[in-house]
Amino acid sequence: MLHLRWIDIFNTALYLHHFGLITTVKFHDIICVWLILLYVAINGWVL
Repeated sequence: MLHLRWIDIFNTALYLHHFGLITTVKFHDIICVWLILLYVAINGWVL
């Protein structure tokens, strides 16, 4: 279950990163998305 959650989060991060590059979103915004997803992933893994 944890693996599936991590894969879903990772795929979402990759999608948002790719989408961000296509729409020329600021690099700062992309980093923020990664940090938020990483924070959620760590909390989900710990809990």
